[in-house]
Amino acid sequence: MPLEHSAYINENFIQLIDERGKEKWQKYGEEVHRHKARDAERGGKGKKGGKGGKKGKNENKIPSMADSYAILVEQFAKCNRLPSIIFSFSRNGCDEKAEKLSERVKNLVTPEESKQIRNFAQVSLLKLEESERELP
Repeated sequence: MPLEHSAYINENFIQLIDERGKEKWQKYGEEVHRHKARDAERGGKGKKGGKGGKKGKNENKIPSMADSYAILVEQFAKCNRLPSIIFSFSRNGCDEKAEKLSERVKNLVTPEESKQIRNFAQVSLLKLEESERELP
């Protein structure tokens, strides 16, 4: 399977390196510039602009990092970009993100794929020594 690298900015996937290894940094730079300009128009990073008035219950709510990963995986699914690898450099953070994903993102595989995964896991477990089959 070819490997490509992308960034997710402004609800868009920006390809950084294509499947042949060719770098495509110019589009990334343009998107970052557009993102910064949009923030500046709104009165600064993360602000919606304007003063006073009532705010809705969820307005300006920034999702947690774990929720952000769930949103990202949902976008991967919508754009047919699965399977994908997402890195987390913290064991606790990885566990938290995995928990959120399991709560929020359902059916990333078809029933047939689920059956194949289950069969593969069962066959793989049978190849282990009996003492290695139980997790601590």
